[in-house]
Amino acid sequence: MPGRIGTPALGPGHGVNFNHSLRLINELGPSHIILSNTDAGQPGNPPVWAARILIMGLMSHGVSEEDINIMAKKNPAKVLGIE
Repeated sequence: MPGRIGTPALGPGHGVNFNHSLRLINELGPSHIILSNTDAGQPGNPPVWAARILIMGLMSHGVSEEDINIMAKKNPAKVLGIE
C-alpha cells in the first residue's frame, strides 16, 4: 500500500478540514496510524499548540480518547521500540 498523508499542517488563521484524516482512521483503524505534527516547531507553529489543535479537532469529530492514545502514544512507542 502506498504511503498516505493525513490532515494538512495547521497554523494560526488557517482553517482545517479533517475529512481526509477521519477517512484514513476509519479505513485503516487507529492501530495503523501515528499522529504527528511534522510542521510544528516552525516559526508560527508552536508544537504544543499544534498537537492540541490536532487532537481536539479529531475528538470534536468523534475520534475517541482511547483511539487518540493509540495513535499518539502506543503506536509511536511501538515503532521506536520503547513500549
